[in-house]
This record gives sequence, C-alpha cells and structure tokens, in this order.
Amino acid sequence: MLPRNIDYKIIEHSPNRSSLVIFLPGERKTPKVAFLGHLDTVPVEDEKEWRYPPFSAAVENGHMYGRGTVDMKGGLAAMILIILYFVEGKMKPPADLLFVFTAGEEADGLGIRAVKGRRAI
Repeated sequence: MLPRNIDYKIIEHSPNRSSLVIFLPGERKTPKVAFLGHLDTVPVEDEKEWRYPPFSAAVENGHMYGRGTVDMKGGLAAMILIILYFVEGKMKPPADLLFVFTAGEEADGLGIRAVKGRRAI
C-alpha cells in the first residue's frame, strides 16, 4: 500500500493484470519526465525445458535462476529509489515526474496502451 500523500493510479486492464502510475509534482509543470518499466515476464511455454522451475527463484552458487530474475528489475528498483528519495526527503523534483509500472509489455503492450488510453500520463 502506498502512503496517502503519494498521487497514484492503479489501472486494471485485464483479469489479474494491472499497471501502476505514480505522480510526483515538480517545481516546474513542463516538461514532464516519465520513467517506464514493466513488472511482468513472458509466458513459459514448456516448464520441462527449465533446469529449475521458472517461477521458483532458485539460488545456486550465488546466482538466482528463474523467469524475470534479471529483466527490468534494476530499472524498477531505481525508479522506486527515486520516488523514495523525494518523498522521504520531503522534496519536490525540478519537474513533474511520472513513474509508470506496466504489465503486458513483453507480449502485446497491453499495460502501456491501457495507461495511455486512460490518460494517466
């Protein structure tokens, strides 16, 4: 759950699939700066082809194995840290910032199309 003082929208675009948009108002209103990242992974066609179950996040010799263990996670973490930097420091960014966490980007762009269609960004 996000704190009450953060302006956000959850956009549900299909069963069990949602995207999140967080808005931080800045000192200047234009131009807005948007950071985008997807939260999900592509489907697994045949789990038998995997050495470890694809959604287990198995760790061996200090390495994690599984679907989505690397893809976009660093970018998402960086986005969250930027939000925390401004919110916890009670500071305004120089410009309006949008943080868009989408689903469906690996397959059909469903998340960003839903976000754009609702004019959340």
